[in-house]
Amino acid sequence: MSCRRPFGLLNPGSDQDSERITTIIAREETLQLEEAHDIAMEQEADEEVADEGEDTDVEDDEEQEED
Repeated sequence: MSCRRPFGLLNPGSDQDSERITTIIAREETLQLEEAHDIAMEQEADEEVADEGEDTDVEDDEEQEED
C-alpha cells in the first residue's frame, strides 16, 4: 500500500523536495504581500477621495463667507 506524501513530495528530506517546499512558501508569501499591497492601495485611494471631499467643503464654506 502506498502512502500519500504532502505537497506531492518525491522523497522526503531530499534537496528536490526542499526546493519544492521553499517554492510553495515563497508563493504563499508573495500572494500575501500582493494582497496586503492591494488593500493598502484601496485604503489610500479611499483616503484621497475623503480628503478631496473635505477640501471641497472647505472651499464652499469660504465662498459662502465671502458672499
